[in-house]
Amino acid sequence: MKKSQSAAARFLPYFALALALLFVASYPRARAADDPQMPAVGQMAPDFTLNSQENTPVSLHDFKGKWVVLYFYPKDQTPGCTIEAHGFTRDQDQYTKRNAVILGVSVDSVDSHKEFCAKDGINFKLLSDTSTEVVAKYGSLNQMNGTSRAADDQQMPAVGQMAPDFTLNSQENIPVSLHDFKGKWVVLYFYPKDQTPAAPSKPTASRATRISTLKRTR
Repeated sequence: MKKSQSAAARFLPYFALALALLFVASYPRARAADDPQMPAVGQMAPDFTLNSQENTPVSLHDFKGKWVVLYFYPKDQTPGCTIEAHGFTRDQDQYTKRNAVILGVSVDSVDSHKEFCAKDGINFKLLSDTSTEVVAKYGSLNQMNGTSRAADDQQMPAVGQMAPDFTLNSQENIPVSLHDFKGKWVVLYFYPKDQTPAAPSKPTASRATRISTLKRTR
């Protein structure tokens, strides 16, 4: 029973993160001028067909009757996106048990996806949207330095880098500093706005559009 609860506990944050990604992607720092809003809750998800890392077409309707975790990320082989993909890969069996499939989408090429999967052992479908058509349909397109990206492309601190210290007021209007938690593991997550679907009621190890590094403060 404890083993089952532990597995579920590991799975749920990533499931919640994947759902949050769809919402958070509609709050990028720089949006394309023609970027539509993401589909509304309860609306039929727009169908699409994109090539995977095997250069074979994959359509959303292929997974009729299954749960689909569709997430968008900025770029292959970047620190945050790699951590995120590793998490999905590690927990793949948990998704399979729940009749769920994972589809990652970025504007990278098929060859880029193929290299990313081979290098990092990613075992689910990464889809190439070089035309940015699908990314735009799901309200996840933004421009960064003149380049189109899926989701937000702000860089998080590198793995192993000391987390930047800060002091902010909590809901009790009391100052809280990161160094207050020296010696503890800190799950630091960012979200767009209170009381919106993108702001989960329980912490999920996420940072805006990607999973955060669990960093032990020194």
